[in-house]
Amino acid sequence: MISILTLIRKKLYLFVFFSFILALVLGNIYDFSKINIKPISIFAVYLMLFPMLTSMEIEKIKNATKDYKLIFATLFLAFIVASLNAHILATTIFEDKPELALGLIIVGAIPCSNMLIGWSGIAEAKVESAFVIAVIGLLLIPLLSPIIIQLNGNTFININGIKIFYSLR
Repeated sequence: MISILTLIRKKLYLFVFFSFILALVLGNIYDFSKINIKPISIFAVYLMLFPMLTSMEIEKIKNATKDYKLIFATLFLAFIVASLNAHILATTIFEDKPELALGLIIVGAIPCSNMLIGWSGIAEAKVESAFVIAVIGLLLIPLLSPIIIQLNGNTFININGIKIFYSLR
């Protein structure tokens, strides 16, 4: 099992690429709208993160929490810059399609923390720092995402950020 996980860790970029291709092909052949993909996605995330998380040391995680510049810069890029980019793209590409514009804004407002850990492992970066940033990001998503969605999405559709916040509980 460990050798398979090591192979996945070393070649994760290929697994991700071929997974996207497989999803596109199968999505065009079969109707998956009635299937609950939650167990599949949990297993896939587990396969991706397990090799990185098992090699972490608690002391390194404690030290990673002290790198305030890295944490702030990453969260700024993830929440502010990404959502502004999504807003700019939405207003230029989808100005006549408000539902698609809002979808792009929602995607831009919610950073994907699991991929942060996965790609940090591939890049042989500090996985401990990525883990700390991912945890902080996951804690901030319910607080910041409704605000970002309301600020950016109200351009296209009337949005109630309070309802979004309560739906995330």
